[in-house]
Amino acid sequence: MINVSDAVKTAYINGNADTEIFLTIGETEYDPTNILAGSVSVIESLCSADCFTLSRVEKNELTFTLINTTENIKELQGKTVVAKQTITLNGVDTDIPLGTFQIANAVNNGEYLIKCTAYDKTTLAFDQNIDAWWNTTVQFPITIRNLAIALFTHLNVPYNIP
Repeated sequence: MINVSDAVKTAYINGNADTEIFLTIGETEYDPTNILAGSVSVIESLCSADCFTLSRVEKNELTFTLINTTENIKELQGKTVVAKQTITLNGVDTDIPLGTFQIANAVNNGEYLIKCTAYDKTTLAFDQNIDAWWNTTVQFPITIRNLAIALFTHLNVPYNIP
């Protein structure tokens, strides 16, 4: 869990704090001068169905547009992106991690503009067939928490489930 003061939470919710997005792609950090304003979007959902369905697990997605860059698009694809938001309140910065993603698609969106779509590691993990694991290893009854831990362990996906 992210430890953020109540003052920062309240200021963020009420729009009374300055916020900036930073992206680290490989070894390069991109600050707001290299990210098109309003282009960053993070969509996170385990499953948006009415009830949890393992076969309907969704990928978490990060989209953004880099500006003023001469990055080679082919070199961006497959790179790891670490996203964070910095909230400044009364001169004090608080970093909020937004996740770690892998760029799946990067396209030219005009001169010196590159639009990128990246997905979290869940996408890579859930592209695997887990039928054998499901049919031989999972013992019922099982809680959703224990099922998630067992699945992430089986897929070798790092997790932090309280």
